[in-house]
Amino acid sequence: MIWRRIVPISYGAVVAFIRICLVLYVKGPTVIGKDNVPRKGGVIFVANHLNNADPCILPGVSPRRLNIMAKKEWFKLPPFALLFRLVGAFPVDRFGADRGALREAIAIVNRGEPLLMFPEGTRSKDRVLHQGFAGAAARAEDTGAGVVAIAMTGGVAIR
Repeated sequence: MIWRRIVPISYGAVVAFIRICLVLYVKGPTVIGKDNVPRKGGVIFVANHLNNADPCILPGVSPRRLNIMAKKEWFKLPPFALLFRLVGAFPVDRFGADRGALREAIAIVNRGEPLLMFPEGTRSKDRVLHQGFAGAAARAEDTGAGVVAIAMTGGVAIR
């Protein structure tokens, strides 16, 4: 598939841009516990979701290239669909049994790559952690992969 060849290059370019923006506009986010991230092998990152910028910020601070499970609605808008595909994101139907997305998530982890999921399934508009869906835990059980929990704070000021 052509995306598998393009993504490492485009991901690197997009992440470099994100890191520049983080330094210039956010004055560099504070990241604690980066040393807990496994350097290789399949792993599932799970994060709360406070701001639309979260899926951009996390690749900018991650020591590994992330494969992001993103809501399918983003893929209906051509500019976002292209950008998301260029960074290796893939769509998921958050409100249905999206077997294709679940198979893709398992394949990513089984290839030894990291997967980023937002278990709440949506952005928290009230800044409170809500009940998550079981998908991330089920994918960890399916693959035997470890889970790295990420707590995003302070991102709500970014508009």
